[in-house]
Amino acid sequence: MKKFTLTLGLLLFAVIGIKAEVVIWEGTQAGNLDFKVGEDLHTTLMNNVKAGDVLNISYTGAGSESKLWLQDSDWTTYDNSVTGATTDILTPGNGVYTVTMSQEFIDGIKTRGLKLRRGGETTYSFTKVTVTAGATPQPDEPGSDTGIITIWEGTSAESIYIAPGSDLYNKLIGDASGQANLATGDKIKFYYTGAEEGTEIWLQANWDGLSGEGSMPSISGDGSCEFYINEADLAKIKEAGLRFRIGKGSCTFTKIEVVKPQQGGGQSADEITIWEGTSTESIYIAPGSDLYNKLFGDASGQANLATGDKIKFYYTGAEEGTEIWLQANWDGLSGEGSMPSISGDGSCEFYINEADLAKIKEAGLRFRIGKGSCTFTKIEVVKPQQGGGQSADEITIWEGASTESLRFWPGSTNYDLLVAKLGAMDIIKFYYTGAAEGDQVWFQNNEWNNLANIDPATPTIAAGDGSYEFTVNEKALAEIVEKGIMLRRPNSSSYTFTKVVVVKYVPDASVIVPGDDETVLWSGSVKANSGKAFRYGDERANFIAALSVGKFLNVYMSDVVEGNQIYFKDVTTWGWLNEDKLNLTPGQQVYSYQITQDMIDKINVGSGDYGLLIQGKSTDEYEIRYVTISDKEIVTDIISDMWNEVQYDNQYFNLKGQRVNANTKGLIIVNGKKFFNK
Repeated sequence: MKKFTLTLGLLLFAVIGIKAEVVIWEGTQAGNLDFKVGEDLHTTLMNNVKAGDVLNISYTGAGSESKLWLQDSDWTTYDNSVTGATTDILTPGNGVYTVTMSQEFIDGIKTRGLKLRRGGETTYSFTKVTVTAGATPQPDEPGSDTGIITIWEGTSAESIYIAPGSDLYNKLIGDASGQANLATGDKIKFYYTGAEEGTEIWLQANWDGLSGEGSMPSISGDGSCEFYINEADLAKIKEAGLRFRIGKGSCTFTKIEVVKPQQGGGQSADEITIWEGTSTESIYIAPGSDLYNKLFGDASGQANLATGDKIKFYYTGAEEGTEIWLQANWDGLSGEGSMPSISGDGSCEFYINEADLAKIKEAGLRFRIGKGSCTFTKIEVVKPQQGGGQSADEITIWEGASTESLRFWPGSTNYDLLVAKLGAMDIIKFYYTGAAEGDQVWFQNNEWNNLANIDPATPTIAAGDGSYEFTVNEKALAEIVEKGIMLRRPNSSSYTFTKVVVVKYVPDASVIVPGDDETVLWSGSVKANSGKAFRYGDERANFIAALSVGKFLNVYMSDVVEGNQIYFKDVTTWGWLNEDKLNLTPGQQVYSYQITQDMIDKINVGSGDYGLLIQGKSTDEYEIRYVTISDKEIVTDIISDMWNEVQYDNQYFNLKGQRVNANTKGLIIVNGKKFFNK
């Protein structure tokens, strides 16, 4: 009986969905009209609107200067690029103000609400709000390059079963216009709201679990999940149908889609599947085997594995603490991600360096279950993208959609992943959508205090969709390891977090970094026109304590061009302390200035506002990377000249030309080229 009731409910919703106009509200309202999240009006609106529909706002008694502003419940006006509104001025008298609803606008209303705010000459009254169904977009025909086909849309707090022979099944499997013609390589995407923490959705062929990536996701809050259709799952679904089963917890389903792949169907041109199936044993790709040929061959459909590629493997059912050891036969590999610890369902990737590539070519590649247990489901090679996407030096730490602060605190899985991947001079970068003008993010620890060594700790981010990044210096790294980091989203913010990545620091062979004989007072990344100040608290105290007459204050830079200058300013009088040496040379990487007693006295006034600001002109865009103290002046061209004249084959040297062993940490020189040893 439950199955019949649910199916009937879905069919009734489909009938309701094609009504020409749905009344959301009707009455006489001489003030603002608010659709607040959680209230009945908001629920009614969200249940009856989809992308392409038209929102009709009827009014009476408007004057010549009457305006209507589309805002969220916190009085923030939605951007015109989101609403599509070309004017906020109403036609005098009685009329209807219409808005064609974009998915972005609907998503904003879903989490932030909608306020119809009267502006200008506020003499008018609202009388009705309706939704008119827009023209149904024609999905791409089967075999086209891209398409999203909605299979079902509505609200259901119960599991959903798409049974063979049902209308939904025909829409999922059929190949007529408007049907999805589900195929290997497609993604099925479902949307949900109100999921309690720890809710699990089990994707099943009737009651038989599926094996594809994403077939047993854990969810919470509002969002969406997608899973990939492999050949085995496709056969199961065709035979037994598809069930979206709420295995644990609770949620409300709102939509089910099929997303057809781009570039003519199937897998991305940058991903080559080497193996797909199910294996609870270690997998060995032996030299001379078909899998080995697919891994190294350069024919169509083969991966031609190369340095900089990623190997990605998928798994299900991994018990807590399971370890996968990537080996060249039995010899461990050295690349990042070559011994991951896994649990549950997911995927891992590791980068192919030159040494590992040579080992794999000679001895093959083994995916060894070193500890615990899991089921392997797929192995891919991911080629580096050209002109977009995540670079080979970016590691995804978190991905999703969150209008809450993101916490990477000790004891959490996200913290463990972040700390495992993060090193000094790496970049933390986060992506977001829907930021309003003036929105900020605050970088705080698990005690809700701003992190002292991230500068600035409360930056303003650019409006709209974008990303923000900052360099993690050694002190900031220590802070994060000790107390974690929260990307705190102030309550007044409008944006949604979508991804957090670590961008690994890969120094250019020509970039100079401080030597072991220097004291690093600060490291990071700031533009010269903004400058770096030692003006407050412990940072100022530590800086002043390091100053000594006769020593050198050094600033490491990059991207210096003709006409750039550098100023040392005391922040009491804002006078220049290096007036005799302001000009920089194009390409210059280090600026050294000898410290005098007069300079120390002007920096260390001891009361009021005092300290030092290192800054360029207002038009200078070069980057300041380090501030150090040294006993001797840093003269970089001597090092360059030395290595232009002499090479020592396969021997290791530091920047002072001293021979060191191959395990020395930091920047070393091999055959005249600089490398960073971690």
